[in-house]
Amino acid sequence: MALPDDPRERKKWMVQVLQDYGREFLIFEADDQPNVFAAPEPEYRDLKSGNLDPRELKSWRYLDFTLKFLQERYGLFGKGGLVSDCPVHKLNPLTGERPEDFSNSFQLTAEGTIKFRCRRFIGCQRSHCSAKTNRTLDLYDLVSLLEGKSLDHARRIISDYYERAHGQKLGYFPKGEGGTEDREQSSVMRFAVPKTELERILSVPLKGRGASARFVTIALQIICSAPEEPYDGHKADTGKAILFSRSFDWKAKLPEMGSAARLFLWVHWRQAEAGARLSLTDQEIAEALNVDRRTIQTWKQSLVRAGYLEILEAEDQMSFWSTNYAGLKTGTR
Repeated sequence: MALPDDPRERKKWMVQVLQDYGREFLIFEADDQPNVFAAPEPEYRDLKSGNLDPRELKSWRYLDFTLKFLQERYGLFGKGGLVSDCPVHKLNPLTGERPEDFSNSFQLTAEGTIKFRCRRFIGCQRSHCSAKTNRTLDLYDLVSLLEGKSLDHARRIISDYYERAHGQKLGYFPKGEGGTEDREQSSVMRFAVPKTELERILSVPLKGRGASARFVTIALQIICSAPEEPYDGHKADTGKAILFSRSFDWKAKLPEMGSAARLFLWVHWRQAEAGARLSLTDQEIAEALNVDRRTIQTWKQSLVRAGYLEILEAEDQMSFWSTNYAGLKTGTR
């Protein structure tokens, strides 16, 4: 295309050239431009197994892989950009906030290594969200947050994707990093909440100003201060205590559930004791929690909508109930 003689047409021509160049070579806005040389890359290990050190994927050199993985699995960073809508808002629709308020609020940055940060600190009700409070969120932290599970679980998901793309698995984190050791199995620790304390939580009055907030506050104090015990992946009832996930973001998610948190905790408790889904009617649960059936139905609908409760309808108004730590996972397979 020849350079126009007319000054006004020349400006339009220059703008068009820049736009085309940006699309072709993935040029970013100044605020979004990664500074890959801001910090030196760490030294990585050569693993005897031939697997890739999982920390290598944090390098800016894996930017294309990271973007493709997050786009395909979670629908983040579409069209190759480094800014996306809030992924946590998509997963937790209980706050009443509008999705448009959280557009372009989550950013990928690269300073030697790839990091993620929340760009919205005002007007967000998630005061305890780790995407907002942790300024050094890496790929494994992000996947752990989105899945509602441990860093080891996040590493396995990323490893499976990397192996499909490159024919190579990820190794394990070194001791003291990523919550795992360089071995096949490691103990998973959970909060062992005494059943007597669960009874105390559920005895918090249902009515009165701020009843829901008081319930959540007391529940968080008891759960997050409970001693830790190993979890074998199957039995969550130790006899005297119920094991609650340590990686689940209780401080962010219980407040979002509001009064429905009472139903979530009760189902979790009874399901752990039964070692299986609960087979109950709405009325039976209403009587157990000392509320009316309409309240149970309201709580049930909100938790199912958010992905924290799974219901399978049976016969004679009977349903199979089970809790789900992960919540909604948009775009997962």
